[in-house]
Amino acid sequence: MPIANYRIEWNDESVIRAIEGAVKVASKEGAKKVAATARRLCPVEQTGKTDAWGNRPGSLKASIRVEKSKFKNGGYIVKVGGKGPWGDPFYAPFVELGTPGTSYQTHAPKRSGPRSSIKARAFLRPGLKRNKRKIKKMFQDEIAKTLNRG
Repeated sequence: MPIANYRIEWNDESVIRAIEGAVKVASKEGAKKVAATARRLCPVEQTGKTDAWGNRPGSLKASIRVEKSKFKNGGYIVKVGGKGPWGDPFYAPFVELGTPGTSYQTHAPKRSGPRSSIKARAFLRPGLKRNKRKIKKMFQDEIAKTLNRG
């Protein structure tokens, strides 16, 4: 019975680089999906007027974007707010997370008086939650495609 000879080579550096590339691709595509869903879910005031800070209705929605992380091998992130052509929707965390009731008399020993709060109208977290399975599959598919190339 003949014996077959096999030779297996494993070039770990090239495999690691290929997988890192696949993860970057999936990270960017996943972030784009989250951003697109967040834009659809983002509340927009229907007043049609510019607010006291110069933000037009839809400024928050327009500020949702995907950016490369500043960290080495950090992938991509979905950012909201910050100054740009859309204005400066600094209030993004207030919309996403809401605010607790606060007193107008914060210097008073007792917290009495009228309270104000903003109810959370989350759009980022639901954007991620709705795409979690798809993003996981994107990572799996991209890595499998990379490893099957050869």
